[in-house]
Amino acid sequence: MRGLSGATMSAPLGCRGLPRRAVGGGGRAGRAEAERWRRAGAGRRLVDRMVRCVATEKHDEKAGAAVGVEFADEEDYRKAGGGELLFVQMQATKPMESQSKIASKLLPISDEILDLVIIGCGPAGLSLASESAKKGLNVGLIGPDLPFTNNYGVWEDEFKDLGLASCIEHVWKDTVVYLDGNKPILIGRSYGRVHRDLLHEELLRRCFEAGVTYLNSKVDKIIESPDGHRVVCCERGREILCRLAIVASGAASGRLLEYEVGGPPVCVQTAYGVEVEVQRD
Repeated sequence: MRGLSGATMSAPLGCRGLPRRAVGGGGRAGRAEAERWRRAGAGRRLVDRMVRCVATEKHDEKAGAAVGVEFADEEDYRKAGGGELLFVQMQATKPMESQSKIASKLLPISDEILDLVIIGCGPAGLSLASESAKKGLNVGLIGPDLPFTNNYGVWEDEFKDLGLASCIEHVWKDTVVYLDGNKPILIGRSYGRVHRDLLHEELLRRCFEAGVTYLNSKVDKIIESPDGHRVVCCERGREILCRLAIVASGAASGRLLEYEVGGPPVCVQTAYGVEVEVQRD
């Protein structure tokens, strides 16, 4: 199935256990890490093998204050932004009045058992929801009703294959990479800057036409019922039953996914882009 990357299949879910230890450890690096946790408003409670970190600031969409986030562990905290958590949250809560509210376009989720529930309303979640619904599945989308605030860069040919070429606002016909001094490497592949408003509206239109339904809510946990269904537990006690749940919530997925104990840590990349116009000699 074609779609934007970033979604993860779910099994019976929970949070990974941690050794009983304090955050940060000793030495200068440890003290610096502990200070970053403190600045993020993260409190720590140790219960045998579980570390629970909760941001204490109250969410204010207009002010862009910290969301009431729970971190499963230190790695989850880093995925959410780490020492730059506040800036990540400010970016996520920027007002984007040119983008439609999801709830204004999609019908609300019903109480029937759904074939598929997708948690997360970013590009990956919306894309996967529409493509799955086109295959005839009864699909529900769950997540906060927030706009696309990031600027995305993509390979032009990949967006064309997804039928999203109209959402690219500028294309550079070739890409140059500098790895060693002044020796350029020509990639020979067009790169584009995505128009975030157009992308949001196009993916939302596809969800509407495919019959995707929506619930504006955070997800507390996902459990597996004795009959094999997944129960998606949302805010205010709302429970949504489905045959399969997919977590596509990006950095917020750490509270919902259980990774293999002893396995390699999840890799996270924070990327910054700068568009510069220069005059050639």
